[in-house]
Amino acid sequence: MTGREWDTSIVNVSATVTSDHAQIIKIDCFAGRFGSTQKNCEGEFSNNEANFSSDIVLRNARDLTIVVGLSKDNSLAFPGMLEQIGDFILDNWDYLPALMPLTVMLILWYKKGRDKKYAEGGEYYEPEKKKVVLKSVFAREHLPMVYSPIQGLTPSQVGTIIDERVDIHDVVAEVVELARLGYLKINKTEEKVFLGKTKKYEFVRLKKADKNLKDYQKFLLDKLFEKSKNNKIKLSELSNKFYKHLAEYKKKLYENLVENKIFDGNPDKIRTKYLILFVVLFGLTSILRFGFIISTGNFGPLVLSMLTFIPGVFLAVSMPRKSAKGYALSRQIEGLKFYLKKGKWRHKIAEKHLFLEEVLPLAISLGVVRQLTKDMQKLAIEPPSYFAGVTTASLAGDLNGFGSSASSIFVSSPSASGAGTWSGGSGFTSGGGSVGGGFGGGGGGSW
Repeated sequence: MTGREWDTSIVNVSATVTSDHAQIIKIDCFAGRFGSTQKNCEGEFSNNEANFSSDIVLRNARDLTIVVGLSKDNSLAFPGMLEQIGDFILDNWDYLPALMPLTVMLILWYKKGRDKKYAEGGEYYEPEKKKVVLKSVFAREHLPMVYSPIQGLTPSQVGTIIDERVDIHDVVAEVVELARLGYLKINKTEEKVFLGKTKKYEFVRLKKADKNLKDYQKFLLDKLFEKSKNNKIKLSELSNKFYKHLAEYKKKLYENLVENKIFDGNPDKIRTKYLILFVVLFGLTSILRFGFIISTGNFGPLVLSMLTFIPGVFLAVSMPRKSAKGYALSRQIEGLKFYLKKGKWRHKIAEKHLFLEEVLPLAISLGVVRQLTKDMQKLAIEPPSYFAGVTTASLAGDLNGFGSSASSIFVSSPSASGAGTWSGGSGFTSGGGSVGGGFGGGGGGSW
């Protein structure tokens, strides 16, 4: 009756309740601290009137609460069903806008974000009947058995197809691929430092880019040696310099994948487009939420919208999708990654040395290079000739050292934001994961 937040004491309080449409049959009252069951009050009633009064002084945090019970035999008019529904909607209407951004993203992903696939076959070859369907949400397909590199795909393409992002490890893997193809050589040297030795790496250019390379490979080769002297450059000399070329490299790689109809559009642009859409929807509905909370005091929609934010972002970044051809290639890549990681190839490949030289760059982009180098050591296979100064016994450590150093140096920049969101090389051989349209995993940190 009085409220409990007065900054003064209420010495005396009384209340009278009259009921013109129902007889009063029962009353009760409570006076004291809020939430207590202390009586400290008096009440009386007769027919259609009840009177109450407090026996104590109501100081701060104390008030008078009364209860009046009415006869069921009455002439009271209660809200009808439609009016009750209307009141419920007015009291809770903001729950629908709170769910709208996530709902819109879910519908868009279901229609435009799921990977395409061939209706029949197509994992190893393009089928004659090229009917295309969308990948089922709950599909659990068998893993293809792949024991060799995917024909026509470079390490950067392989790493990008499987997780739909260009990772810094994809760039490092492509450098190793250029070495395998004979365009450069990687020299490892050791320098004495206080309390030990440190490993250094140097690139030596063996020949210029030619028509056998793809555009992004030519770009990478030229930029590696842009500041070189006598076609030689130390890895450390690229620090705070090479990061300037990463955005252009990523652009060229995405363009190549779109041109070859592996993706339905540039994954980076698609992710950005739907992230902006989700953020705009979230912002607009948040404006409505502000007014709703002020008018009703109901914070439920705010909590609900916060819970839907991360799933909405996840769906937005999952919008890039592969074509049927791209999905078939990604399945092959997943099979190759699995068998490389498990060492299943050892009993399948006769020319193991040649196979390992060819697959080593792919293992880097797929994040399974640690297992591969261990297998090489077990089979006593010599390191690739394009890695000078490396022995079979030290291959795993040297390759990990090169990958970590290259990853960190390639993204290093004078300012903290210069290289965008490329990650460094601390987890070079461990793989990692990224979000993609097909919910796939992949190698390394994402850019």
